[in-house]
Amino acid sequence: MRAAQAERVSQVSAWAAAGNHALIIELLVPATPADLDNVSGDGARYDRELRPGHTLAVIQYLQDKGVEPAIWKVEGFERQEDAVAVVAVVKRDGRTASCIVLGRHASHDQLDHWLQVAAPITGYNGFAIGRSIWWDALNARLHQRATTAETRHRISAAYTDFVTYYLAAREGAVGVGSGASVTNSAASNPAAQTEIETIVEE
Repeated sequence: MRAAQAERVSQVSAWAAAGNHALIIELLVPATPADLDNVSGDGARYDRELRPGHTLAVIQYLQDKGVEPAIWKVEGFERQEDAVAVVAVVKRDGRTASCIVLGRHASHDQLDHWLQVAAPITGYNGFAIGRSIWWDALNARLHQRATTAETRHRISAAYTDFVTYYLAAREGAVGVGSGASVTNSAASNPAAQTEIETIVEE
């Protein structure tokens, strides 16, 4: 099954390259039962100890099968050395692909940490967070606990907050694991604030 999936994805990759389309590959690397046995069923330990190596192996495997996206959308990492290692594989042998951090519907604190880890590293160009931004707000609207305007504001504020974190972490305003607020740090930097406003408008 793995080889068949890689073959299908490689065909899409070839089609995208032929048409000059930028392909994004979203890579989720869940724990197998054997993985969970190795970490006593602890998902956090899996993320920290095993998933980074599995991610490297899967990317290399797909590359060797002809999968060459413009962007690898990958899960966040607990340690910067793991994120650096992923970028090195993504760019091996002169490849020009980059990485973005996916959300995996993780908690706000977890996502802040993943962004703080990735943002300063050359080769990471942003994030693609979805449900962690809009899930609760949309759920409240669907259950008549919020107006449309309130929902839009809540989603916009959540997205802006993640953008602020990412830009501040990229500039070194937030250290990995600091847990500090970065809103004021970004706001005090005119260049960062301009970039935030541009991203939100887009």
